[in-house]
Amino acid sequence: MHDVAERDRCRRAFLHAVRCARAGDFEPGNALIRGVAVRHGKSAAAIQLRELQRYVDSDCDA
Repeated sequence: MHDVAERDRCRRAFLHAVRCARAGDFEPGNALIRGVAVRHGKSAAAIQLRELQRYVDSDCDA
């Protein structure tokens, strides 16, 4: 199980990737997806990519 610090780190990385993508810089998001693929496999990376795309396209704060 992940600890609170790991969850916070992952959440910060995700929100950073969202902010960068909204500004036109897609490298942080690409790096995030690559990391998920390495740690958890292609299926998890595909899910993470969809979630990232949905959040970038939403009006939610990042």
